[in-house]
Amino acid sequence: MSGETGKRAGTRSKKGTGTRRRAGPGSAGRGPGPTFESVWAAIDKLVEAQKKVAETQGKAAEEAAEERRKTEEERRKTEEERRKTEEARRETEASIKSLGEHVRELTEDLKEANGNFNNKWGRFMENLVEGDFLAVLKERGFGVKNVTPRMKSIDEDRKTVAEYDLVARDGGVVVVAEVKTTLWREDVEEFLEKLARFKMHFPEFQGRRVLGAVAFMAVADEKDKKKKKKRRAADGQRAAGKKKPADELARDAGLFAIRSPGGAPGLAVVENPPDFEPKEF
Repeated sequence: MSGETGKRAGTRSKKGTGTRRRAGPGSAGRGPGPTFESVWAAIDKLVEAQKKVAETQGKAAEEAAEERRKTEEERRKTEEERRKTEEARRETEASIKSLGEHVRELTEDLKEANGNFNNKWGRFMENLVEGDFLAVLKERGFGVKNVTPRMKSIDEDRKTVAEYDLVARDGGVVVVAEVKTTLWREDVEEFLEKLARFKMHFPEFQGRRVLGAVAFMAVADEKDKKKKKKRRAADGQRAAGKKKPADELARDAGLFAIRSPGGAPGLAVVENPPDFEPKEF
């Protein structure tokens, strides 16, 4: 009995075991398979995603191409600016070189002109000192025997505080002259101011008659605009005086006007009329 019972129990045990495998969890949770619609929907999503990726890549490529175009444009602009800058530099260097040559030529011309002026003024002064100045004064009745050129007043520090071109003496009379190659009204006005201080600078001439004169080769053309701009502004009295030529202004101020055309020796003449009364300073 017991053997039969054991066999039946084993048989039940095997059957029970087999039944549990067929009804296991894997079999019960599988459910139905994918449908056509779900697969097509998944494909649509994949295609859409690929389109978005392609669009993104296309935009990135366009942006990159635009950036390259802008970079290239900037490079061309920079190169063009560099080329223009280089051309401007070369032109500037050429202009500076040309200007330097012009300045050198102008400097040489000025040196030559200044040398000619100094030579002309020096010869004129020499002729006056050697006799023309004394000769014209003697014609007007002054018994002058000597003339001092470039008479200077020196202060305690050995500095020149005043200088007068020509000083002729005749006992109690002293004639002080300003020498100019070209006489301007401004020269006359400045000399009158300087002449008023003559006795202050040279007190040894106190008590003597001090007369003034201007010696010149030519009278300036005051209508010359370039020269006129350089003339100083005048007050009402000076503005009225500027209507006259410089030599006439000198005569009206009581100065002798001595003209020497070209500064040649022996040609100096006093322009003042015979009855002219000089002013004492």
